[in-house]
Amino acid sequence: DAFIMSTPIITLVGDRHVSRVGYSMLRNVGLEDLAAFSDEEYVEKAVALANDHDRIRFIKANLRDWMLNSPIYDQHKFRKDYEVLLRDTWINHCLNQERDVNFENDSFTELFEQVSNASHYLKEVFDADCQPNEELMIEFVKVQSIFDSKLSNLVDNEDILRDFRKISKFVANYEELDAKSLIKVLDMNLTCLDKIEAYLGK
Repeated sequence: DAFIMSTPIITLVGDRHVSRVGYSMLRNVGLEDLAAFSDEEYVEKAVALANDHDRIRFIKANLRDWMLNSPIYDQHKFRKDYEVLLRDTWINHCLNQERDVNFENDSFTELFEQVSNASHYLKEVFDADCQPNEELMIEFVKVQSIFDSKLSNLVDNEDILRDFRKISKFVANYEELDAKSLIKVLDMNLTCLDKIEAYLGK
């Protein structure tokens, strides 16, 4: 409310959520320097700001606009980021319920489901113009590679094997691809998984 009314504040940053909200808001409007990390610093900053009449006038003239144009008021971005966070948490759980899981010990069916679920999820993320976390991408590369290495034990169709290995190389080098290219690779991955499923079900 203070920001919307163009009123600057000094905040004392603590170690709990409730004592860090002001700090987060100041960072989002470009006034991080008004956050203090000790009682002494709080007093110093309050006195300094109170005596800086030019800065107070400048802040009061702009703070409302800064607030309205900050990430705090970007509800669309917040929603997308929150959705990605929830999906990342879920897919991390699906891919690796415990951090020391060895994908090498997973069955072919389990690996298939993990690759398929991750591909669907990542495609949704990139389609939404968002970015998954790096840890998730690393795990996806790992499970894709292990699935690829086991594929030839059950599939003897050279076209399918060649296509999947080509896709796996793109996945392994995902850092070199832009979002549009990654969406295409994930589409190819899902198409190839459908072919694998159809082949094994014949």
